[in-house]
Amino acid sequence: MPNSIKRLFACLDDADADAAHQPAHRPSKGSKGSATSSDGTHSAKKPRSSSSSSVLTRTTTSLCRVARKLRSNPITPQRSFKGPTDHAPRFSDDTEVDDPNGRWGPILSISDEALVSLVSLFTFSTQRKSATNISVIARTNGRNNALYTVQYYCPSLIKVCVRVPACGWGDRWLPSDADALRNVAHTMRYVQKHTTLPVPDVLQYDTTFNNAIGAPYLMMSYVHGRPLPEVWYDRAAGSTKSLEDKRQAILRSLATVTASLRSLTFTKMGPLLFRPVNGDDKDQRPYVAAAVMAPFGRPMKKSKGKFNPQDHLSTPESDSRAFFFHCLDAARAYAIAHERTSEVRGVFKLWRLLMEEMPWPERSSSTRITYGKSNHGEGNEDEGVETFVLGPPADFDAASILVDEHSGAVVGVVGWDGLETQPLMLGWPTCPDLLTVDWTRGISWPRRPPFAARTKEMATVDIIEDGRSWDAYRADYAAHLQAAIGAGGQAGGFPFELYATKGHLYQAVLRSLDDLDQMREVLDRVLEVTLPRVRRADLVVSVGEAGLSAEQERYVRAKFRELLR
Repeated sequence: MPNSIKRLFACLDDADADAAHQPAHRPSKGSKGSATSSDGTHSAKKPRSSSSSSVLTRTTTSLCRVARKLRSNPITPQRSFKGPTDHAPRFSDDTEVDDPNGRWGPILSISDEALVSLVSLFTFSTQRKSATNISVIARTNGRNNALYTVQYYCPSLIKVCVRVPACGWGDRWLPSDADALRNVAHTMRYVQKHTTLPVPDVLQYDTTFNNAIGAPYLMMSYVHGRPLPEVWYDRAAGSTKSLEDKRQAILRSLATVTASLRSLTFTKMGPLLFRPVNGDDKDQRPYVAAAVMAPFGRPMKKSKGKFNPQDHLSTPESDSRAFFFHCLDAARAYAIAHERTSEVRGVFKLWRLLMEEMPWPERSSSTRITYGKSNHGEGNEDEGVETFVLGPPADFDAASILVDEHSGAVVGVVGWDGLETQPLMLGWPTCPDLLTVDWTRGISWPRRPPFAARTKEMATVDIIEDGRSWDAYRADYAAHLQAAIGAGGQAGGFPFELYATKGHLYQAVLRSLDDLDQMREVLDRVLEVTLPRVRRADLVVSVGEAGLSAEQERYVRAKFRELLR
């Protein structure tokens, strides 16, 4: 910030301080134009010209307005003052009341000049060369981050992506967000180094406002590819492969690179973290510990109350079964408190039976968790220690997986925000979320593909599909995964194939625990398969009122076990 502006702020701060200490009472009518001396006598006071006084007042008021405006906006290269901000700019929550995108603040309006300056400084500091013809060629944003694609010559053509968190401005940016962004950068480097997953190179990151764009960012290499769902549904002519061949190529490629995650195991379930270090250590080893796991694109409207980071605190766990049953009990207590009906009680009674029949880690007679050792060393030889693993980002979010639109090969896995270690039944052995929609979200007609805005012309194509097609693709994916890890692969006493073919069910059951309506929908699908043509509504209410007889419970358990194993 220029010294002249700093001096202006200092003078105005002094003026504000003087005004704040003025007596609050008005002088009496008889005291106008006089002053009291130290001995108590009154002396005449020279009256001030009314015109000069009003001009001075207006000038001071205008300067104060200018000062407040300058303080309330970040000083970045896109404005007249060059150089980074000294402090995080403050923004009012009022901007969000009528603006659904108010949570973005200035992030979506970062100027091309600022981005060009950022990339120019990066190339000079890392390569000791000046880039030429730097230009911003694309601007996109998702739920949590804005993404700016910049190209330059140094000396050949290079493209980079600058990712800026939605909350990376003003008071929105919290210390926990800075930790999260640093963890994302180190997670990407760690996974890239220890697996064959095509993770973009992390070129540079900054968790502060002291940079050319006045916002925290992560700069990574550009990946030329399309989101998996777009290619999966793309029936456009001109491809050398049929749509079905391309789908099989996607499944085979995804299973091959995902299987490389099997070498990374942990003894705790929870946030994957990296310790702060001096400098930029690219060889850090992660650990699992408590952390705030709030998304960068969290809603911040006043109607939803003030954001509390502790509401998003995730803690490490060593027993997945105990953890999820604790979640079930907590969800039941909350639901019953708000909707005390037989139907709600019935949903949770049947849900408990469903969870009890899932393939949890085996337990010995001493109740300690035991594992069958795998051919690849994933199992933990220490009896009583459960093994946890990684999975692709965002619960295997297919939109975070980029594929080659011609060959179907996976070329990039992006968006590693909020990565946590998972039990095996939810980790890398499970299938991608694209293959779980029939259970996790359901299929509705007319169904339209999740295309990006740049392929709107394709979004008019209706998709005709049902759950049986997903059954076939899940079986194909399981076969590709088994081929990638080798025959006889085991995990937690169960074959990997079980997690690959049944993982969509475990996701549907365990990830619905915080949503009663979602639990109802999933239970509908479970009962359609396990107890066909039994009226769900009547059954659930009956179970909630009187429970199941011993014989009925044995029958239901057997059907649930058949579905889940």
